[in-house]
Amino acid sequence: MLSKLAVKITDYYISKNKINADSREMFNYCFEILLSTIVNGISILIIGMSTALYAETFIFNFTFVLFRGICDGSHAKTHFRCFLSLIIVFSGFVLLQLLVEYYILYYLSISMAIASLIIVIALCPIDNVNKPIDRLERTKLRKKMYVAVIFIICAIIPLYCFQSLANYAFAISYPLFSVTFSMIIGIITNKLHKKNTITIKDNCENIPKST
Repeated sequence: MLSKLAVKITDYYISKNKINADSREMFNYCFEILLSTIVNGISILIIGMSTALYAETFIFNFTFVLFRGICDGSHAKTHFRCFLSLIIVFSGFVLLQLLVEYYILYYLSISMAIASLIIVIALCPIDNVNKPIDRLERTKLRKKMYVAVIFIICAIIPLYCFQSLANYAFAISYPLFSVTFSMIIGIITNKLHKKNTITIKDNCENIPKST
């Protein structure tokens, strides 16, 4: 659905001579990503506003987008799966915010934050099998990661000084933990892809050549 809509938007701008027809595929992809981002953002906003988690929703989104853009990780194969995964993650966040006591969120947030920051510093960024990261880009992302980590530490430590602010600290640590989980899944996916590629290559090499 989003891909068809993206194609229509691209065709419209081509018809108005706003973009070059030779760049059709690139703009199709860009508009598709933009539409997917808008749909995901609006959906999270609706859930957050309907549960009165205004500040928490903003903090969640900011942290998730910040570290997802730097760290990368596993990607869903379709926009619907991406949408569904994000809704499940955010719904879990909302349920924990509404149902769990502050003092439990406080200690859970500390545990998540420590584990996540260690993983991010150790593994960031994660390659995508379809878009490998070169050495220069990896260096740039590592620098951005260190800045983001310092920023998050400076933001989250003051919140830990007061248990009553545990919900805001959790709004930082939970999406950060979600990103690190995606990173681990991405590593596993890359290893499986590499293993399958090697297996296929070996099988092809073992096929007897015709004389």
